[in-house]
Amino acid sequence: LALVIVMSIAALVSIILAIFAFSQRQEAEIARNQAIENEQEAQLARNLAEQNAAEARSLALAANARNELVNGNTTLSIALATVAEENYQPAPVEVRRILSTAILSSGVKARYTGHTGAVLTTAFSNDGRYALSGSSDGTIRIWDNETRQFVREISLGDTIITRIAYHPIQAQFAVATTTNTIILFALNGDEIRRFNGHTDMVTSLAFNGDGSRLVSGSLDRTLRLWDVETGDEIRVLEGHIGVVLDVDLSKDGKYAASSSGDETIANISTDTVERTVRVWDTETGETLHEFRLNSGFVRTVAISPDSRYVVAGSWDSSQGGKLTLWDIQTGEEVRRYFGHTNVVTGIVFSPDGRFLYSTSWDATLRVWNFNTAVELARYTTFADRLLRLSISPDGQYILVASGNLGGNEIQRDRDRSADTSVWLMDLQNRALVNTISGFGDWAWSVAVDPTGQFIATGTGPLNPSNAIDTTVRVYNRSTSTLMWQNTDQHTSTVEGLAYSHDGKILASADWNGTIIFWNAQTGEEIRRLSENTGIKVLNVIFNPDDTILASANGNGTITLWDVTTGDMIRQFGDYEDEVVSLAFHPSGERLVAGDNDGVLKLWNVANGEKIRDFVGHTNRVNEVAFNPAGDLIASAAWDSTIRLWNTNTGEQIRTLIGHVNFIQTVAFNSTGTLLLSGGADTTVRLWDVETGQELFRYNAHTDWVSQVAFIPNSDFAVSSGQDKTLRIWRVELSPQSVLAWARENRYLRSLSCNEIIQFRIQNECETQ
Repeated sequence: LALVIVMSIAALVSIILAIFAFSQRQEAEIARNQAIENEQEAQLARNLAEQNAAEARSLALAANARNELVNGNTTLSIALATVAEENYQPAPVEVRRILSTAILSSGVKARYTGHTGAVLTTAFSNDGRYALSGSSDGTIRIWDNETRQFVREISLGDTIITRIAYHPIQAQFAVATTTNTIILFALNGDEIRRFNGHTDMVTSLAFNGDGSRLVSGSLDRTLRLWDVETGDEIRVLEGHIGVVLDVDLSKDGKYAASSSGDETIANISTDTVERTVRVWDTETGETLHEFRLNSGFVRTVAISPDSRYVVAGSWDSSQGGKLTLWDIQTGEEVRRYFGHTNVVTGIVFSPDGRFLYSTSWDATLRVWNFNTAVELARYTTFADRLLRLSISPDGQYILVASGNLGGNEIQRDRDRSADTSVWLMDLQNRALVNTISGFGDWAWSVAVDPTGQFIATGTGPLNPSNAIDTTVRVYNRSTSTLMWQNTDQHTSTVEGLAYSHDGKILASADWNGTIIFWNAQTGEEIRRLSENTGIKVLNVIFNPDDTILASANGNGTITLWDVTTGDMIRQFGDYEDEVVSLAFHPSGERLVAGDNDGVLKLWNVANGEKIRDFVGHTNRVNEVAFNPAGDLIASAAWDSTIRLWNTNTGEQIRTLIGHVNFIQTVAFNSTGTLLLSGGADTTVRLWDVETGQELFRYNAHTDWVSQVAFIPNSDFAVSSGQDKTLRIWRVELSPQSVLAWARENRYLRSLSCNEIIQFRIQNECETQ
């Protein structure tokens, strides 16, 4: 019995111990699991903190990139924006926006290197294809601007190339040298002839508009006019008592302009101080005007394309670098352009005369409004003094020469260049792909056919009694070629315009109440649904199966028309004012309309009964659109907002804020992920539908944007404007897309070690 008791007790103890051990193991397992869970939570917290830190760094770099873009350092802006995009994925909207903006803004297309001395001169070939540069290293280098590749070098030995001028018609260019000689070369490098006559260094050259005459300036204080075909000297223009630093020749060849400097330029003790600009009659050799500056070297001069003005660049210690403009006919000073902080070294006009461009020792390229003298843009991306510039024949590009040849004397042993590059500057914002202009009145409406190949527009004035151009036009989107137009069928402003979904019919409507169907391919009139009813038609749209056309009318009604017969199906609406905008639901069963009072109304197409109101806007709803799924409605209104609505409930989902004036137009892309808008603030804006954030802002219109549309089967969109233009925009702006474009069209550089530290990308880096 005792043994049994002992064994029972032992068994009980064993059970108790087993239970205790099991409990301990459970507690240990729980503790381990808790520890793992705690570690996982800690890791998640660390990951989140790292993600937040990475996002913050990305946003900070984006802000720095935006600052650099504003300051004109486009290459640094792109480099910072690229690192910001790489730093955090998916890239925040702010990062995507500055990356696209920096890349597509005007900037550096190419940086041509290879010269071993300061670059003193640049020139474009007359077709803009090639860039030419001349240097203190005695070489001329030629580059292909399309491929951005080096083509050839022409070496002239120990001489310095002071100026290159390209023939306006032939594939030839003239070169000025420090050996008192001018040489005419073929583009392939063959020497054609020499022009001899100057007795000192030739500083400058310019052709007239047809290339028959060449003018040159020299340290021998003379200008010489040459017959390009023969090489004969036609005339010597004498009068300067200081050295001639720069010359230009008017396009018609009637005038020559020259600038001169004092004895410090050539270091000739017998020189007398002279700081003048002269305008010469090339036929007689007489001085027509002599413009004296109070102080400062006059290093550069240019004649306007219309031969009316001459502008000179100078510098003095009190006013800094400035441009001064005179009227050639009257001899009166017109205006001055202030901003440069050092010697102005080059000036060119845009081919249309609207802009001036200037370079300076202050290492900036500046763009000026010719009429107002306002500085429009400044480029600061350069690493050394800028010594000269030239402009392409189409006005889209500038070549800039950089280097440092010391002070005023042109001598090779004074070369202190930190950068001997030639910079090819793209002056265009490449978000804008093309502009179609030439309309006599506002471009009110725009429509794109389903293939994306054709763009239609309707024109007219705000006041119909002043109508000049009430035309329907159709263009080939790729070539901008006018395919057809009808100039006399509408008698009032054409605001309603729509393609059928099969692309066969183009419908147009005007403010007199005329609605016309056109053969979209030929422009032949098919039928008229109404004519001169006196009831304004503001919008027309086809239903999805092209059996019905709806029109928005100025008398507060909506009319449904049978496309096949042209008969009216029904008319409905309870509006007290104009029905401004219309959109069919993708099913075709419903239709939404916006009115002058700011209310959207959803209608049953089958019976004309109202389904619901969408209330929120406080002013005219100028355009409405369904997304492709039909569950969202976008509305653009004169209360400066875009609103997104739930189609089925009428609930307002989101308000898009950004435009600063009336919004005229809105459109969804084919996937419903993007919105495009435009309005009275002259901007076109691209929006992310999911977040409501602005992705990109397009600036080119100079008056109200009337209508926008995405172009099917492409990366582009189109807008019409009251500035009498159609503009085509790049809307595929994903980081991958814009970076791929940049690799083909922009000079891209890496951040330097100092910049990596400056912008806190790393605390330290190794210089390479």
